[in-house]
Amino acid sequence: MSIFVTGQQNMDSLWSVWNDIKRPDTSRLKAMLDISQNGFLFSNPDSAYMLAGKMELLANEKKEKSYEAKAVNVKGIACAITGKTKEAVTQWEKSYKISKSIGDKLGMSGSYNNIGNIYADKGDYKSALDYYKKSLQLKREVGDSSLVAASLNNIGIIFKDMNEHQQAIDYYKMALAIDVKNEDKRGIAPTLNNLATLFDEIGQIDTAMKYYQMSFDLYTEINEIEGVARVSNNLASVYLEMKDFEKAKELFLSALSISKKGGFVEHEARALRGLGVVAQNYGDNPMALKYYESSLMVAKGAGVLEEVQKAAELAWLLYKDKGQYKKSLEAFEQFITAKDSIESEQNHKAVIQQEFQYKYEKKAAADSIKAMEEAKVQDALLTAEKAETEKQKIEAKQQEQQKLYLFAGLILALLFGGFIFNRFRVTSKQKIIIEDQKHEVEKQKNTVEVTLKELESTHIKLESTHEQLEESHKEITDSINYAERIQRSFLATKETLDENLKDYFVFFKPKEAVSGDFYWAAQLNNNNFAFTVADSTGHGVPGAIMSLLNITSLEKSIETETEPHKILNKTREIIVNRLSKDGSEHGGKDGMDCNLMVLNQDKSVLTFASANNTIVIIREGEILEYKGDKMPVGKHDKDTESFTLHSVQLQKGDVIYALTDGFPDQFGGPKGKKYMIKNLKNKFLQIANMPMPEQEATLEKEFSTWMEDNEQIDDVCIIGVRV
Repeated sequence: MSIFVTGQQNMDSLWSVWNDIKRPDTSRLKAMLDISQNGFLFSNPDSAYMLAGKMELLANEKKEKSYEAKAVNVKGIACAITGKTKEAVTQWEKSYKISKSIGDKLGMSGSYNNIGNIYADKGDYKSALDYYKKSLQLKREVGDSSLVAASLNNIGIIFKDMNEHQQAIDYYKMALAIDVKNEDKRGIAPTLNNLATLFDEIGQIDTAMKYYQMSFDLYTEINEIEGVARVSNNLASVYLEMKDFEKAKELFLSALSISKKGGFVEHEARALRGLGVVAQNYGDNPMALKYYESSLMVAKGAGVLEEVQKAAELAWLLYKDKGQYKKSLEAFEQFITAKDSIESEQNHKAVIQQEFQYKYEKKAAADSIKAMEEAKVQDALLTAEKAETEKQKIEAKQQEQQKLYLFAGLILALLFGGFIFNRFRVTSKQKIIIEDQKHEVEKQKNTVEVTLKELESTHIKLESTHEQLEESHKEITDSINYAERIQRSFLATKETLDENLKDYFVFFKPKEAVSGDFYWAAQLNNNNFAFTVADSTGHGVPGAIMSLLNITSLEKSIETETEPHKILNKTREIIVNRLSKDGSEHGGKDGMDCNLMVLNQDKSVLTFASANNTIVIIREGEILEYKGDKMPVGKHDKDTESFTLHSVQLQKGDVIYALTDGFPDQFGGPKGKKYMIKNLKNKFLQIANMPMPEQEATLEKEFSTWMEDNEQIDDVCIIGVRV
């Protein structure tokens, strides 16, 4: 039940139209609508509100009622986003009146729908239904069947929330029939998922599975990746209930991969939790705990309380079974905190529902009183004898009430006396208990003195153990430092990069001493220069081992290949062949995501092939983005397909950025969310004209500031090259 907004426009062009008073009024108003609605509404709703206010004033002055209604609608959405729901409703009621004055039924319908959303979120389902049905009627009058289907879906969701399952199913199916007739696959897919979720909830698993599968197939067909992630999780959960753990694992892994790439943190947290349950059912408790902890971290970062509660509960119980009581307590505290927050929100919503119910009943009573007042006009003609009879009845009733009050007073007095007597008995018992506790304290004091002596002996033993641990820690640290030196010897040397790239920087920040991310470079047999930024499977020691395998496979590939896509094809073949001997049933699925870039000898042409990674070029203040193939360099469903060869004619001053996903995936900032690739691209745009060492320093500062007190979740590697 979201409010629809159109795509992003060219802001500079729109601002020039708005500021040009010689332009037609409608052109200026349309530009400001796009600026406020598409440029600021969700990134800065306060600014959107202010700009829509300017648009409203101009539209009112020029008597452009249609644009005036749209401006007020944007103000309403801005208020809703910032939590000012009362003002949002006021703005939409105003927008409705303006639309009504010009006969704009679609505008009227939109206002009603938005108001319905507010009441639905508050739990006032009666009011929400009322507004949704009014919106539905207007859409039917306009004859827009797609919008009619959307309203039917909204009404179905309300009936589901009210546990009116059959009515919810009826409305979902009406919406589905319309979307099928219109061949609207983007409407059909979510409606099928709504139906599946409802049937799943009421225990009709076979029907739910049928609808989930249909929804999944459609989302896949139209490439709606968030929908694919959502339904993959839903399907996996059903397979989990059916004890088909292999199928559940496959779907959870798919949901996890899609969610991580798309930044859908709620689906990511759910998939991680599901994989933990699968691992626990297979008896792999250490892996289950890793998944639960990852789910907790992602859910907490995104503020998804339901997932925090579920993952924390599973981790708490598993830690408890393993006897890890400290970690069990930590997980339990997270579980209780999330549970209390959810229950508080639910209780608040229940209170609001009761309040709305009270208001609803109060209104009904007021309507009844009004009807009675109208009837009194007729009753004024009754005879005096009838009035006297009524008076006598009232007096008799008052006398009866007085008797009741007296009787109630006597009962209260007796109850109070009983309460005083009971308190006396309780106090006497408490005195006896306190005396017993005093004796117990004396006894415990003697026990504590003995325990202190035992603790002194234990302390001496702990000091000896501590010395042993320090020695072991030093040995482990020395080993890791040695491993770090070995790994660094495989990375591209400064001499090689200085000789071939000249103006460049490398921002390399491993999560631990050793890393799964790496950067590598080499001169090819045709004298062109190849360099790579890569993200191996895993991080820490396992990731470092994998990075060495990946680098040696690249070095082997360039003995015979010089084109980027063929180098990656050959590297994949070598990695898959080597890992096929790892002892697993189908051979290892590890490998890497990477960008393999090749510069010709005069640095005028960049050819490259990419596995899941992105390359960004900043050219004259514009962002050029090149996304890689959706497959890794390793075993995969598409490992028989060739990687795609890309070629870019470079211009003097171009700045090339190649990166892994560690920086954009880092949680931090004021809301503990991911940095996101779009923000990193904008940062590249801001720093592109700086000297390259200054760019590296700026990125390092930006990363540290964003991360603040959060844990670094992955290795980070970015290379920037100026042509």
